[in-house]
Amino acid sequence: KKPSVELAREIVKKDLDLIKRADIVVAYLPDVPSLHSIGVPMEIFYARYCLGKPVYVVTPWYHPWLLALECNCFATFDDLVRFLRGEEDASYK
Repeated sequence: KKPSVELAREIVKKDLDLIKRADIVVAYLPDVPSLHSIGVPMEIFYARYCLGKPVYVVTPWYHPWLLALECNCFATFDDLVRFLRGEEDASYK
């Protein structure tokens, strides 16, 4: 069922407020985004481009937008954890 405009705005505002308060953003993109999963790519753009926050993306695929925004991309959560612990440079970059 399609949410009301008011509910949609409330959800987006809450998500954007959480991103504003965060030091970093971790996003999970297990598949190529579709119209059903547009929220995460929008949040990545907002956090990285609009706010300049570090964004770490766990995803099995590349996309020019992720590279252009200089997101740190990882194939697995284990790779991300090793990188954050300083154990190795496991990112795709």
